[in-house]
Amino acid sequence: MITREATVQKIFAALRFIREHMKTHTRSPTYAQIAAGIGNRSKSNIAGILTELERRGHIRFYGHGCYRSFHLVDPVIHISPEMLAAGIHALEQHSPMLWPSEAVRSIYEAMCAAKT
Repeated sequence: MITREATVQKIFAALRFIREHMKTHTRSPTYAQIAAGIGNRSKSNIAGILTELERRGHIRFYGHGCYRSFHLVDPVIHISPEMLAAGIHALEQHSPMLWPSEAVRSIYEAMCAAKT
């Protein structure tokens, strides 16, 4: 039986592998590459691992059914004044009743929109 700790270790091993792969390649790895990279004999549970990484906010899918259809969601490193202003404005619009993760996601999206 697989423990929760082992599952969490697999999830973060996959995240580490994806980050390393994307540093040297211009696209996301395939399910088979991820499975091999984290020591799985089968790629069948990689979809579940990627779904969990998406739920936790580490990756985002472009569209389901697309080949290599996800990208990393990394924290903003360089913040321009426009991005900072957009983030502050988004923060001011939030009710204190929101879950912190919802507020952070909304602020991050506002800042990314200001970046472009």
